[in-house]
Amino acid sequence: MSGAPGLEIWGPKEEGTKIRAAILEAGQEFGIRAGGARAYSTVAIESGWVPSPMPAIYSGEAMRA
Repeated sequence: MSGAPGLEIWGPKEEGTKIRAAILEAGQEFGIRAGGARAYSTVAIESGWVPSPMPAIYSGEAMRA
């Protein structure tokens, strides 16, 4: 999603909380902050992928189906 190798982290889910805490602690001197869900939709703009649900847009009853 980042568009650059090495910016995504993969591993066992049970280690996720510990790894996240270590990353945030290591980044404190650089002003790292947790972005949360609002940052999710900003990571893949260069690829043209929209990672947010888009509601259906109807221009009339004929398009509802």
